[in-house]
Amino acid sequence: MNIVDHYSGYIIVKLVKHKSEVPTVLCNVLKYIQTQFDTTIKQLHSDGGREFNNSTIASYCGANGIQHSMSPPDTPSRNGKAERYNGLLLNTARSMLINAAANQSLWCYSIEQAALTLNVKPRQQLGNKSPYELVHKNVFDISKLTPLFSDCYYKPSNDQQIEKFGSMGKYGVYLGKSPNHIAHRVLTEYHTIIITTNVKLLSNRFKHLRMFGLGGGAIANELVDESDEPYQPSSDTPETISIADATTEDISLNDVNDDDFDVSPSIETEPPPIEIDEPVIESGGDDYAS
Repeated sequence: MNIVDHYSGYIIVKLVKHKSEVPTVLCNVLKYIQTQFDTTIKQLHSDGGREFNNSTIASYCGANGIQHSMSPPDTPSRNGKAERYNGLLLNTARSMLINAAANQSLWCYSIEQAALTLNVKPRQQLGNKSPYELVHKNVFDISKLTPLFSDCYYKPSNDQQIEKFGSMGKYGVYLGKSPNHIAHRVLTEYHTIIITTNVKLLSNRFKHLRMFGLGGGAIANELVDESDEPYQPSSDTPETISIADATTEDISLNDVNDDDFDVSPSIETEPPPIEIDEPVIESGGDDYAS
């Protein structure tokens, strides 16, 4: 579920497993907006689905003086801004998955990272400011953004034993910042997610995904052929002609004698002199200086 501020275009994404969770999650988000941003919500607009048209949301809007308007059936254009941003989120998340050749089971992390990317991107219609800057009243440091699913190394926690000469870091995959911690989310080789600050990021490198069995065939714009089948030339490949097909008679090497070849020694001769024509000078016309 994505919630879009009509003025700034700021996006809040909440992942839910069932539509029955939408009323509770939406009411919590509205409370969060009014408390954290010190503002008052005057109007809530949504489509007419049952996840929005129910007594829970109606009671909350009535208690807080919020006008709730809904689009008629089969008219997504009446909710155009939210629909457009939903398309932007999907396109951006799809690009992140393709860039890292990641498995589609990791789509939820790409959606969250896509929302953050769109929020911190400056926009011309906002005076070259980002939605994040308008809402949080400060500028986001874009240099802190790391491509999603990049390779990383994390330091094991204290309860994990490290051999005396063993590696101090373990393989991991970067899954973005944790929404509830000031730390990073890392996917381990055991397909578990840990929250840690001891992490070394390798930007735009996506080899650990394949090691974990969550990668595809293209890694960081590098074409990788993992098929075991022999190469079969396509119909566009020019046909090769063997020497046996080009000759009219089969020649055996045993039938060939040295006398059959007349090899004369090469004589080095001086190359003929190169004649250089004198340049022709043309004159006349307005384009020539006198």
